[in-house]
Amino acid sequence: SKDIARLNTGRMAIWHAFRVTGCKRIWIPIYQCDSIRETFVKKGVEVCFYHIDKNFTPIDIDAASEDALLLVNYYGIMSHARMTDLASKYRYPIIDCAQAFFCAPIENALTVYSCRKFVGAPDGAYVIGKGAEKYMDEYPQGYSSGTAEFLFTRIEYGCEGKGYDARTRNEQRIDLEDCLKMSKLTRALIDAEDYEANQKKRRENFAYAHSLLG
Repeated sequence: SKDIARLNTGRMAIWHAFRVTGCKRIWIPIYQCDSIRETFVKKGVEVCFYHIDKNFTPIDIDAASEDALLLVNYYGIMSHARMTDLASKYRYPIIDCAQAFFCAPIENALTVYSCRKFVGAPDGAYVIGKGAEKYMDEYPQGYSSGTAEFLFTRIEYGCEGKGYDARTRNEQRIDLEDCLKMSKLTRALIDAEDYEANQKKRRENFAYAHSLLG
């Protein structure tokens, strides 16, 4: 229960991490999902933007010492050492690992993970880092069973597209939600995941794609 927050969505997990820093302003990359920017705008947070070069390296950050900074592990291809090095340059780094679920948390930073991109769950996110559990008592309990039908349809029908409408309803729910505690259904599904098999299969899939396209 210490140094971890279990929440409903990645975007809200990033906002929660920002709250934990105690900062008033955040720098985010222009090359970032619009939902992140929109979340901070809705919350009344001052947002500054920075660019990245062709190697995904920040190039024009002018953050004050009391500013938070969002760093993204793009496509999950950044090494742990590289993300650690980037984070070490700033006082309040937040690491977006939405595309890098199996990347270990970055020390002296708040690391954010999105579950549904890697696990069969309707939503779910983690914030890991010092003091991440702060403010958790303020958030209502989340519920996801009402829009989780698409997961079960997918199990029975495979990739035939029969669950697309149900999945769309789930996405719409997520878009409308504020910051909530992770639902009990999501946590049960996540706890049942075979992470070792998940990692092994992803490596096999990558190796196959690389053999064709590398």
